[in-house]
Amino acid sequence: MRSLTLSPIRAGLLCPLAVCVLFTLSNTARAEVVVARFDMPTLPLAVFNAEFSLDYGLPPIEADIISTKIHLQLQTDHPLGSMDASDFAVLFQPPVADPADISGLRTYTYTDADTGWSGHGTFTFDLTTDYFNGAFVPAPPPARHLLAFVQILNYDNVRTPPMPGQAAFPMGGALIDSYIEVTYVVPAPASAGLIAVTAVVGAGRRRRCCSRRA
Repeated sequence: MRSLTLSPIRAGLLCPLAVCVLFTLSNTARAEVVVARFDMPTLPLAVFNAEFSLDYGLPPIEADIISTKIHLQLQTDHPLGSMDASDFAVLFQPPVADPADISGLRTYTYTDADTGWSGHGTFTFDLTTDYFNGAFVPAPPPARHLLAFVQILNYDNVRTPPMPGQAAFPMGGALIDSYIEVTYVVPAPASAGLIAVTAVVGAGRRRRCCSRRA
């Protein structure tokens, strides 16, 4: 088994962030199990206003997700801004087709209905799920990455959308050592070589499965 951790090295409101990590898979006759960990930034959430997004680039190869682990730890109060834990939400969308929607990808938003969070303080949520299991979607050439998408948001803006001209409800607090960990299997023919993985942090919602970034 190989492990890969992606950690943003800096973050900002206006400039996207890219971190490129290289790893080698063993050249064996058997399938390779890879664990990819997507670390979330620990900056105060208030600096991102109402939401922010992360794109993680997985290799455009044949592979199957067999397990997903989600670990969230939220401190709701920070000098730059606070929020009720019940308003925190995180969306995850790996590059796996949704069998219920032939034009879409498997997507789920974890809210207080899943975490049970409410009030202020430090909250922790751990989940291991097979909901995102499935084969990577095909990456048409010249795509260099398959994108796993994460969005962190104040879910109050979804429950009660702001009126025109009204500011969105901002996020507050900060995440502590939070991540999503995906375990996938690479078939033997594709298990050799050097693979590039990119994590991108930026503003705005992205729903793409592929990237052509060099």
